[in-house]
Amino acid sequence: MIKFTAIMDYKKLLKFIKQSLKQRKSPPTIREIAKKFGFKSLSSVQYHLKKLKQTGKLSFRYSQTKVKRRVARGLKPL
Repeated sequence: MIKFTAIMDYKKLLKFIKQSLKQRKSPPTIREIAKKFGFKSLSSVQYHLKKLKQTGKLSFRYSQTKVKRRVARGLKPL
């Protein structure tokens, strides 16, 4: 588990998303991101993903399936 500091380390988050896309051909779920980075709330993950989207570093849409909630449908180059 990687602990985020007060200043978000967005590069680590983007790297985690890219690795997931490369290895599994699908993005990580919000729960997987929360577990990896030590977030206690899923809304915290959503907040930081939204910040990345606003800066143009990440492109995604939310979709919900019966099993998992997926994020990060595509990445823009840094």
